[in-house]
Amino acid sequence: MKKILLSIIIPIYQVEEYIKDCLESIIHSIAKDGSVEVICIDDGSTDNSGFICSEYANKYSCITYIKKNNEGVSKTRNFGVYIAKGEYISFIDADDLVHPDYIGVALTAIREMSFDICFFEYEDLPQKQNNFEIIRSDRAALFTGHDTGRMVYDRMLRSNIHLSNVWSAIYKKNFLVRNEISFNNSWISSEDVDFINACLSRAESVCYINQSSVIYRRYREGSATNNMNNYKILCDLQVRMKWFEYVTEEHIGDISYYPNEFVDIMMSTELKQPYGITILEYVKKHRYILYKANSKKALIFKKLSVIFGERISLLITKAIVNMTKKRN
Repeated sequence: MKKILLSIIIPIYQVEEYIKDCLESIIHSIAKDGSVEVICIDDGSTDNSGFICSEYANKYSCITYIKKNNEGVSKTRNFGVYIAKGEYISFIDADDLVHPDYIGVALTAIREMSFDICFFEYEDLPQKQNNFEIIRSDRAALFTGHDTGRMVYDRMLRSNIHLSNVWSAIYKKNFLVRNEISFNNSWISSEDVDFINACLSRAESVCYINQSSVIYRRYREGSATNNMNNYKILCDLQVRMKWFEYVTEEHIGDISYYPNEFVDIMMSTELKQPYGITILEYVKKHRYILYKANSKKALIFKKLSVIFGERISLLITKAIVNMTKKRN
């Protein structure tokens, strides 16, 4: 039996409008030599997503379809890693598309290079447009060709460049298992950020290929990025707090990186019940992170909070920021 080099893990949940396009894009670019497996894990969908996946699994031997109870994307991805047969792992979201050249380039990298993580570029597909918008993230500036994860992480923290999309990289399975790296089930947002950071903090070898991997439907209705609520915002803050404490202790990068992100996320809350008050309490409890922030938003908020407290200061700061945006 041919050795599986790459396992593509696709969490499935209520994506009947998109999953066929996703699977077609993979099938059209997948190697014919049996070195790739596609694992579709249905996380309790109630629409036709499962039926579509099972049809593809019956038609193509490289596709496996598994149905389970709804547990969330983190548990679904972790389960996929557990059952994957591939030497390397790739995560693809069911509403995205695979770039035609991605899998071939990934397999070449696996065969010819040695790495724990390999990052790729990606493309945006605005939902209401027919043309792709190629993201120029300047990721290349983070890599020299002979990098450890901590070296890349340090450069990221000193820049405005983000490595937070798990589907824009491939990971050595043994590296994930050996270091016990998995998605945190307690977070329903920013679990990708936490996972990438955990990988970078432990990886001995990281590479970068200036080739598009995924065509990302950023703006589809109902997607995670378009469904932000206060509980998700709380998770976002908790993840930044965790990694702020890590980089502070390890003396990595620019100490203001996560504090500035913390402020940006804090500003996105609408303070609605029940988590609006919880967010304010969390900010108040961890307000020492704000003293390390140096963005304009943070400076305004810090000055106001001395006089008005967290809630009123947050509302005033948001109003000032919005007024500034309109003027510009």
